Amino acid sequence: MSDRIKTARPLMVLICALALVMGQAAGKMARAEQSANPQPLANNFREDYPLKEYRGKTYKDETVQIDGNEFIDCTFDNVTLKFDGQAPFRFTNDHFQGKFGFTSDNPIVKSTMALLGTFIKMENAAQTQPNGHK
Repeated sequence: MSDRIKTARPLMVLICALALVMGQAAGKMARAEQSANPQPLANNFREDYPLKEYRGKTYKDETVQIDGNEFIDCTFDNVTLKFDGQAPFRFTNDHFQGKFGFTSDNPIVKSTMALLGTFIKMENAAQTQPNGHK
């Protein structure tokens, strides 16, 4: 299995889980601030949210804010993705190279990242157990 596939799988799992958890957390925060929240938990952002589009861009050795952005055919090389849970985001046909990390200024997102990081470490440890057990 190539390094690219090994890297892409945890990245996609982490991005999907972050989006799901942050959507739910943002909904809870919104309800605390405004008692009449007509939106369901799973959909806290408008479906027609106006994402800013970045197409064919290469990001290298930098921090990339993903809230409110759509990345199409972009390349991410040794980047840190920053997600604060303030807006949806989308990745379409993007390429990830080298190392990558995640960061946030939002304490709920930070806690979620720590939890998911623990799950990924547990999965990796399970895959490296002797006798081929997973």
